[in-house]
Amino acid sequence: MKRKRNKRSTPQADQSTATSTAAEEHQHTHGAPLNQADLFQMQNSMGMATVSQWIRDQPENESETPKEEVGELDRIIDDETFETGLVTHEPAQEADEAIQNSLGAHLVDAILAGRQITGQVAVVGDAEWDAAGENHYGRSRWHSPRGSSSRLYRDSINGFVDREDRVWIHKDRGNSGTMIHEAIHKYSDPTLIGISQPLNEGVTEFFARFVCTNSDINIAHRGNYQSNFEVVEQMAALFGLDLVAAAYFSGQTSGLSAAFNAWTTQTTWPQFIALTRANDWAAAWQVLMNQQ
Repeated sequence: MKRKRNKRSTPQADQSTATSTAAEEHQHTHGAPLNQADLFQMQNSMGMATVSQWIRDQPENESETPKEEVGELDRIIDDETFETGLVTHEPAQEADEAIQNSLGAHLVDAILAGRQITGQVAVVGDAEWDAAGENHYGRSRWHSPRGSSSRLYRDSINGFVDREDRVWIHKDRGNSGTMIHEAIHKYSDPTLIGISQPLNEGVTEFFARFVCTNSDINIAHRGNYQSNFEVVEQMAALFGLDLVAAAYFSGQTSGLSAAFNAWTTQTTWPQFIALTRANDWAAAWQVLMNQQ
């Protein structure tokens, strides 16, 4: 019997720490093709170059993988495949326990909705990695250089969430916080990611490190999403962890935006969000430090 997976509208990818920390973990796609109005709105908020890169990073709309191979991917997930490799990844059940023990008061909505990573993730080697990646991104993109990098897409990410909401992590990539980061995503409400994907990644990383610290998981060398993380860490210090958690886990972003607008009159919340969407973390940091 297949386990029920948490359906989300935005499949995501976990990038290698060797690539840009501003785009380390997750790229997203929508179910329907973008129309001209969508592109115009994105160009206004993100800039033409950012939109162009966003489009290039999207997975294929239709899977190129034969149906029998897609069924094999389901089996790998349903068997809770967990291969050992060069990285010691946290088991999924332990990740859920650590998150719920550390953030339980903020997870009422998430837990009621059945969000978790147990039963929805596989830690795999090259063969399964390629099968899952080709199914999600398409063979051509999966085996091509990513953006301006010389590294192939398959080699530039540690893990990803596919369109079926299955989580794939490479057994030899990432670090001790990778499973926690991916699991935190599973507990999130989609509202914040729709506002700013890069900010959403920063919040994810903030709570991933929070959980790791509370659970004695060694993340001493973790630098994933460092700029995103530092801005969110300052937001939590200024406006309170509770407001950040409500925005991320329950989709209640109005409290966070109201606190921001009450704190400064120099920059509006939409202007701040635009900076995060453009990955302009230096400017976003200056806003929070009131150094404009």
